[in-house]
Amino acid sequence: MRPLCVLITCVTLFNMECGYSLNAKEEFDHLELSEYVTLVVSVPQTHADKVRDAMGDAGAGLFGDYSHCSFSVIGTGRSRLHKGEEVLFEEEVEERIETICPIDLLDPVLSAIRKAHPHEETVIDIFPVYAIAKKKETLPVTVQIPPLSSKQ
Repeated sequence: MRPLCVLITCVTLFNMECGYSLNAKEEFDHLELSEYVTLVVSVPQTHADKVRDAMGDAGAGLFGDYSHCSFSVIGTGRSRLHKGEEVLFEEEVEERIETICPIDLLDPVLSAIRKAHPHEETVIDIFPVYAIAKKKETLPVTVQIPPLSSKQ
């Protein structure tokens, strides 16, 4: 069985100058962890459809009446392979696949990714998904758009 490296990351909310941000403690009170996580995995582009299908077949990407929902972007994966005294630089076109997954299906989905992914070591990012609880009153949303400057 191939080893699986799972990186668990957390969500950070930023205080931005332009737009709405959560910055007071009472504003966090209406956020609740949902029963979903977001999974992100990079795979060589040649195997992207196989990994994406495996994730969907295992239950990831369910959204309403839709299945196999995901988002992808293509980039370049780089690594250095250390074999004894020799160091090999590797570069390949990869597709980053993002999807949602119910927490109760996380184990079979991770197993499906590991089985379909061509690399021996697979890095999978897992992000918590927050649901916004319904409140009696809605928080005001303030959007401040800075004026366009005529100076270049």
